[in-house]
Amino acid sequence: CSAYVYRRKDGSVIAVDGCLMPKQIQTDNKKMQMTNVFDLISNQRMPVVIHDSIKVVPLITSDGEKVNILLLNAHFDPTNQFEVKIRAGKDFKVLADDGSFHPIQQRTAENETIVTVDNIGPWQYLILIGKTE
Repeated sequence: CSAYVYRRKDGSVIAVDGCLMPKQIQTDNKKMQMTNVFDLISNQRMPVVIHDSIKVVPLITSDGEKVNILLLNAHFDPTNQFEVKIRAGKDFKVLADDGSFHPIQQRTAENETIVTVDNIGPWQYLILIGKTE
């Protein structure tokens, strides 16, 4: 697999990716490469970025006042600890199964909130609720 990204003088971006589907797209390196390319093309405006080599799917909704992020571990192994860069909100709490809210470790860096998730079990999820920017 190979990928090429060109930024033109006018600021536009051309990205070309060559890969034998679906075999090579399932590797951790390819996932990381594609995430980095999409983040570059969007000018670092992807709402959620996960750089760790894990298969966590973020699902995002917002009503203008709060942002809801469901992180689904789409794998047979636990995630262990990982970081989530969130650019779509701030001041996140975990929504527990009983409807209560719990604090989660987070820090602010430039235009994003970095949330540290301790672990998500196999085929389990974690819901984060935060304020929109």
